Amino acid sequence: GVVVSCHSQRDLPTQAQMEGNAAVISPQIVVVGKRRYRRTAGDSGAGREGGGHDASAGFDEDFELGEQDDGELPEFIQALDGGGFSTTIEVPESCMGKLIGKKGAHKNQLETETGTKVLLPKRGSGSEVVTVTGDKARGVESARTRIELLIDSASRNSRPTHFICIPLLGKPFEEALPAFQERALEINPTLGSEMFTEPATLHLTLGVLKLMTKSAIRDAIALLDRSVAAAATTAFAGSKGTPTVVVRGVEYMNDDPGAVDVLYGKVGLRDGSNGLQRFADEVAGAFVAAGLLDDEGRGSVKLHATLINSKKRRDDNQGGGRASRKRESFDAVKVLKAYNKHEFGSVELKEVHLSRLAAREGGGFYTAEHVSFVKS
Repeated sequence: GVVVSCHSQRDLPTQAQMEGNAAVISPQIVVVGKRRYRRTAGDSGAGREGGGHDASAGFDEDFELGEQDDGELPEFIQALDGGGFSTTIEVPESCMGKLIGKKGAHKNQLETETGTKVLLPKRGSGSEVVTVTGDKARGVESARTRIELLIDSASRNSRPTHFICIPLLGKPFEEALPAFQERALEINPTLGSEMFTEPATLHLTLGVLKLMTKSAIRDAIALLDRSVAAAATTAFAGSKGTPTVVVRGVEYMNDDPGAVDVLYGKVGLRDGSNGLQRFADEVAGAFVAAGLLDDEGRGSVKLHATLINSKKRRDDNQGGGRASRKRESFDAVKVLKAYNKHEFGSVELKEVHLSRLAAREGGGFYTAEHVSFVKS
């Protein structure tokens, strides 16, 4: 016989139930350092940052990579001469408040539940090193784990802090960009002057980074020096003299020239070779390999210098001339036609900067955390 089973709509699992079942079958795995943690069912972590939320709640330790079976202490835990154990961990200044909690609530809870003492750096010392001590190694390790997960959670939800770029500065651009702005506004009066890139900030971006701690910044600086030196050797091999970067012609990001969000200048080398692309890809690739740049869906570096960005359009209706919350595209057809092969200027490739996002020195170029010099 044939058995027919009928279910009402109420018998069907809800979307939340299906997602919950999926979380049990294939739980989220978070890798922090050399350890992996499995998110337990029932804790999405969503919407609970700050306040009383413990970023480490809802995680079980999956396993430690390279864990010893002979009972030896992990390399990050030290046995103290007078008994007990300790570990140190670098905590970004932006995470200190979450670690401490309101009136010290999070810190006190962490110490109570792990049987440890969490020693914070002195205020104003400039240090980011937190020391955890306790009578039992497992308690010290547990406290460290929870702090690492807090940092990981904060990092995932934080904005980028730095970017790698090649400055495109000099007199040619100082003259060409204001002239371009004036002409473009004549062609399309709906554009806002605030949408145009200032000559003092024109650059080619190689990658955007999240550097949460001082040691992360130091590591990025060392990596930038190494990768720039290596990339210059391979990308510009056989070239005579210093490579010259030229901005010539304009292009747009999206599909419709009548509804453009970003208009940019096309960037390449004066000699017409692909050396700049090779150089940019090799430098960016070194940061991807180090885990400092996301490689998901990442191809070659897009060689472009932003000239007009609709994201910077101000909305007078919001008061104070603040940037509009909603991006409003613009018609770039006539501007594209007028500047199709226009040369804006050129500059010798001598420097690559690790710059701080949204930080400028006296209206000039973005504040450099470090400058790597290109030797070709």
